[in-house]
Amino acid sequence: MIICSGATTHSFTYMRHPKYVEWSEDWEKWLIGLVTNKDIEKRRELFDVKSHRMYSYINHSDEHFMPLLVALGTSDEQPELLYLEKNMLLWGSSYIFK
Repeated sequence: MIICSGATTHSFTYMRHPKYVEWSEDWEKWLIGLVTNKDIEKRRELFDVKSHRMYSYINHSDEHFMPLLVALGTSDEQPELLYLEKNMLLWGSSYIFK
């Protein structure tokens, strides 16, 4: 079993911004759509995730996001999202992939 710990949505700089929750929800929708996309070429956009316009607003630092890439590297060729816990009080989410 491989367990990765990180956070795809949190930023100590912007978390008090009035639009932060909206930004986080938009970011997660984009990210989940990309991660679970059947087209492997489309999923390769994850390698250039830092160019996404919201990356620096949503993520505190790279090492908090990179565990997602490690976890995806250990999953099936087409990851299936099994569980998503959204906790907007702490501006974070948990994912489990098959």
